[in-house]
Amino acid sequence: MLAAAIVFMLIFGRNMLSQRLTAEDTRPGQPSAIDLVSSYGLADKWYRLQVPRGSPLIDRSVAQSLDQLGVVPVGFEKHQHGRQRFLPAMPETVFEADDAIFVVGPEEQTQQLVASGGLVVLPRLDQRQRHEAFQELGVAEIMLAPESHLIDATLREVDFRSRYGVNVLAIRHRGEPLTTNLGDQTLDFGDTLLVAGGWPEIRRLRDDRENFFVLTLPAEFSELMPARHRAPIAVGILVAMVVVMALELIPNAAAVLLAALALIASGCVRLDAIYRIINWKTVVLVAGTLPLATALAKTGATAMMANAMVAALGSLGPLAVLATVFLVTSLVGLFISNSATAVLMAPVAIDAARALHDSPQAFAMTVAIGCCAAYVTPVSSAVNMLVMEPGGYSFGDYVKLGVPLLLLTMVVTVALVSVIYRF
Repeated sequence: MLAAAIVFMLIFGRNMLSQRLTAEDTRPGQPSAIDLVSSYGLADKWYRLQVPRGSPLIDRSVAQSLDQLGVVPVGFEKHQHGRQRFLPAMPETVFEADDAIFVVGPEEQTQQLVASGGLVVLPRLDQRQRHEAFQELGVAEIMLAPESHLIDATLREVDFRSRYGVNVLAIRHRGEPLTTNLGDQTLDFGDTLLVAGGWPEIRRLRDDRENFFVLTLPAEFSELMPARHRAPIAVGILVAMVVVMALELIPNAAAVLLAALALIASGCVRLDAIYRIINWKTVVLVAGTLPLATALAKTGATAMMANAMVAALGSLGPLAVLATVFLVTSLVGLFISNSATAVLMAPVAIDAARALHDSPQAFAMTVAIGCCAAYVTPVSSAVNMLVMEPGGYSFGDYVKLGVPLLLLTMVVTVALVSVIYRF
């Protein structure tokens, strides 16, 4: 089905879509980190410098090396065991051979740093590397609150870098951006500060409502992957779960529960995040559908529906019944979740198979695929809703593409089921 869908979309599907712009094209979105830095006039004052072997900076901390030179350290690019790693520049961070550092400052002071530290100016990061860097290094625009203890004080007096773990790149004072001598600038209510540091430290600033208001977070903030380093572990757990289920070593429900517990125990998923992302409406819907399916079976309604289907279509052969089962399942799936659809339709399909003396597995597989063929409307699947706005799709796009794709899925499913189960 995947192969058939790809071919269909390449040849026919993409020409059937409407050409309206996506939401991102029609309205301004969040500024990127680069846009935010540029708004303070720092686009040309951002440098990436390499620390070669033999540099006097090696084994010295940031506080010891950079504070006197008029540049602001932002982050480190370290290479350990052949892997690239990005870290925010904290006062206690130590320089190591082959590190790359990101600094912001006037060209003259940067050249002084390059000369005194024996550094090498490197080209800027490419798009992929920039995405990796912004997973660890963040920027934000904050404003002083009316009761902030920083009002009428300087950054040096409050020891801002050590206290909050971020570096101030620029200050907008009375509408004018200031990028030099920031440590001695007296702060006033309404001043905005462009800060850089690790995302956890920026989150803590956002929570300090007494002193700060976070005005702008860049678009990269919404793209953070908090557990990205544990992705291989998550994939390994998934593969192990599939293998255990395929070999039937333990019941499927037990395998899934063990995999979920392993994801939590390994730190791939936080327990509090699970409660936020569970779709409780779906849980309640499935929980309510299970007794409904039991009631239909015990009252004989399931058998009655199966017998009616066989009586109407039995003379046309099992393939016609399979196609009907697929279509009915897909139509029901337009209005309720695919899990609830499977609970309702599987018993009917299996009873119909028994009445025809055909393979129940064939009919159950048809129901399984039919439950997933929710292409016709955006509301028939949570996945459809997720891609609707980013793709710029309209309701009509789903109908125009969904109907032929649904019929194609039916043909492929019935054909393969008939071959695999030898009808």
